[in-house]
Parts: sequence; structure tokens; C-alpha cells
Amino acid sequence: MSPGTTNSSLLPIMRNEYSLDSVCCTRRTLHTFSHMWIVENFSSYLEDPEPIICLSSSPFSPVSGCSVATQWRLVCYPKGNYGASSNYMSIFLEYIKGERDIKAKAEYS
Repeated sequence: MSPGTTNSSLLPIMRNEYSLDSVCCTRRTLHTFSHMWIVENFSSYLEDPEPIICLSSSPFSPVSGCSVATQWRLVCYPKGNYGASSNYMSIFLEYIKGERDIKAKAEYS
């Protein structure tokens, strides 16, 4: 049986509910990772006369059960990345490199 596939006999409720002869379930394994980036004297960037300031963290590599080695970094615009968003901070998770393209969901706090 291939990874992520479940034997149809393990899903009797689903099979009976829909009167099916066979059922297949594909699962995706999610990996989580936490990274802290400290920007010292952050308020000084808000007071800087430059309209657009871009800060980048050092590259980091998540360590998890994922077999793919990747590098990421955080990118922050303290005054937003467009003139119209100068009252809002913009922050992005940037994929730098890896063995293949990967999509990620990021939550910031």
C-alpha cells in the first residue's frame, strides 16, 4: 500500500453509508516549525525618514520529520511595502532554496 493511502476495509462506515465497493483515503502529513526573529530597536525603523525599509532575517532551515532540506527567511517592511500601507507593517515568509518547490502556511505572532 502506498504512503498516504488507507485500505478500504478500514473504512466500513464510509463504504456502507454510500453503498460503495471500495474507498480510498489520501492523507497529507503536516509539519510544524517555530522560529523567533528578534529585531532590536524596532521603533527606530518607524521613525526613519525612508519611506520603504526592508529587513530580512538570517536564513533558517526547519528541522522536522520532513525529508526535504529547505531554507527560508522572514522579510519585514516596518512601514509596509507600498506607500499606501505606511500605517501597517508587512511581513512575509520567503522560500530561499530547497530540493523542490514547497508551499507553506505561516502564522505570525
